[in-house]
Amino acid sequence: LSTLQPESLFFDPLLHIPPEPTAPPPSEPVTNPTWDASLLLLIPLRLGLESVPPEHAARILAMLELPQSIGFIGGRPNHAIYFFGHHGNELHGLDPHTTQPTPEVEDEEFPSLEFLASLSCPRPQKLRVDRLDPSLALGFYFRSWEDLNQWHECIEEMAKDGGPMPFRVEMTTPAPAEDPDPLDLTFEDDIEAATGTNPVEDEDGFLLI
Repeated sequence: LSTLQPESLFFDPLLHIPPEPTAPPPSEPVTNPTWDASLLLLIPLRLGLESVPPEHAARILAMLELPQSIGFIGGRPNHAIYFFGHHGNELHGLDPHTTQPTPEVEDEEFPSLEFLASLSCPRPQKLRVDRLDPSLALGFYFRSWEDLNQWHECIEEMAKDGGPMPFRVEMTTPAPAEDPDPLDLTFEDDIEAATGTNPVEDEDGFLLI
């Protein structure tokens, strides 16, 4: 962030390309930067304790329909599956776990058609979204800034119904939270923050440490 520019002008590596060290600072933000590489975005999530709540399950199905979605990794405990789409409430995925001997990479025929076929799944697997383990990772692929901007608009539109979202998108770096002055904290403040009760006002008249 240059001191010669407004405070709202952030240089984000994705949204606003930083200028060359010898270049003068721009007069306004670059709103449509050109990328020299694509972006693969993986968002690890924990949506619940033992199962995915219905409101989050609906969001997962909706995000699979976004054009930038490449699916997500999830499944059941100790059994991860790559899900690429859905039909109704039924997820469709591929199981990438197949144990096989190490190939001879120095072989002139490597990779053979037989070896390549062994890396593919013969048929997709299905799982109802209400049986999904809450630990998963959503995947999105952006070829350009326009892709990222369109995805952000879709996420914002999705959140307008007021329902819970599995994640939030910030287009600028959030301001750091201000830490309280440790000299202003008291022992009672620490206990109240940890237990939700004030030991001074506790009716029982004793404090358990």
